[in-house]
Amino acid sequence: YSYNEEFVKEENNILYYNHILVKEYEKFTVTFKYGTGANASIITSQQVEYGKSADTSDPLLIDYSWGDIDLSSIKEDITVTCKKIHETFTIQYFDGSNKLSLEPATYDTGVGCVLPTPEKEGYEFIGWFVSEISLYPFAKISTEDYGNFILRARYVETETHNRVKLPDATAHITNIKKVAHSSGNGTYVYQPEIPSGQPSAGSFTWSSSDESIATISQYSSITGKKAGCCIITGTLTSNPTVTINCIIRVTGEGITAVTEEEANTITTYTVTFVDHHDNVINTQKVVSGSSAICPIPPIVDGYVFYGWDKVCYNIKADTTIKARYRRGDNPYQGKKISIIGDSISTFQDYIPSGYSCFYPYPTADVTDVNMTWWMMMVNRLGAGLFINNSYSGSCAAGSTGSSASSNITRLSKLKVGDQMPDVVIIYMGSNDCASKYVDETQFSTGYDDTIKGVQNICPDAEIILVTLPISKLYTEENRVSYNAIIRSYGEKYNLKVCELSDLDISNNLVDSAHPKTSGMKLVADKMVEELLK
Repeated sequence: YSYNEEFVKEENNILYYNHILVKEYEKFTVTFKYGTGANASIITSQQVEYGKSADTSDPLLIDYSWGDIDLSSIKEDITVTCKKIHETFTIQYFDGSNKLSLEPATYDTGVGCVLPTPEKEGYEFIGWFVSEISLYPFAKISTEDYGNFILRARYVETETHNRVKLPDATAHITNIKKVAHSSGNGTYVYQPEIPSGQPSAGSFTWSSSDESIATISQYSSITGKKAGCCIITGTLTSNPTVTINCIIRVTGEGITAVTEEEANTITTYTVTFVDHHDNVINTQKVVSGSSAICPIPPIVDGYVFYGWDKVCYNIKADTTIKARYRRGDNPYQGKKISIIGDSISTFQDYIPSGYSCFYPYPTADVTDVNMTWWMMMVNRLGAGLFINNSYSGSCAAGSTGSSASSNITRLSKLKVGDQMPDVVIIYMGSNDCASKYVDETQFSTGYDDTIKGVQNICPDAEIILVTLPISKLYTEENRVSYNAIIRSYGEKYNLKVCELSDLDISNNLVDSAHPKTSGMKLVADKMVEELLK
């Protein structure tokens, strides 16, 4: 401490002063940078006394903005990621690997632009997305968007381009059976009904013509992966000249055997999304039995979106889906949401290439991505899925290898080019909690590294943590301990924590860990409740 003298008065030739103690506060560094990761560069840095304001009038900062970051009372070293106020960025358009020559090819920050609608014979355009695994539709570049865009077109096939031809076989399968699973927990499997006069199913080696649509196990259990048709074939193990086969169709309702004519006839329906006044927001063509992609609902002054009045999957007729609004608060409407999770949060074709996946699963009734907890949640919030960075079997602990959520290579896939999510939800810890190879210290370190990695890669994203629900996978003692660790990082980094700790999903599981659709809904309901508190 030092002191300042303040003259008070003079009385009887005596001078009176107040000695005011002044604390010599430590100075902190405020660093302004442009860009992220290895490409970031420092614009300027300042030394600021405790509690004082950073100098935002610095001429070096005149061409930059930093959102709503409060720089009026500095109490620690901070790094501020800036954006240029007036800057032109590029837009590239792709149909698969084919680059399209479309306009506009550039946009200016703070101005944005409307995106084109390409035409493709035999297909209906659905929208632009930053990735094949993203479900956040871009109809325009907004005044808030920033950075270069690489956009990928998504279409629905309206005319058959790859006709399905059923090969000759010893016999053809005409029926697919839905069989109750031996576990007795209410799950089931689909299996071919073996034609009369043929050996049992176990005598054949089974294969699928397109494993992205359906797979078939050597026990003849069929797993539908996505809507579409493919051929399943059984080859007699003892005599490969004997084969049985059929064409199957996968929809949100299940798996059936179909004829060539049925397989090669595409039936589409129109899904129309409307607002609360029945004004059209978006229309999409949808192949029978598949799903539409929910658009971002419009902002309505004084009201918030709280969900659609119908589900968007297993469409079997022309359908109108209406946005619902109410008074309240929904800070996630229109946001780009990413997920970091394990097998509970996976679904084929909606996680990065090479990641291990659990859903869809033969005995699970989660047959469409919109039946997962995370897509139920995203759709009800009126948000969009940016990237689902979930890896089946993964832990947070770094000692578990490259699949760990703390691995920076894995976390780097949260970002697509220059584009990043607005919100990152971390639902990790189930496998750590259940593993005999991971202790609490390893989990704690890995969880901390996961958060710091997200902060580094997506510095502007809101990070939300999720505690573990009651489940059969781990002991209650371990769950309590691991949830305490998760909460501690919520406090440490001042992050929102969604409490699933009172949620019991143990009677709504496919096995000891993975939710059925009923379990997915329980998780989604609780997540929405927690997020909108």
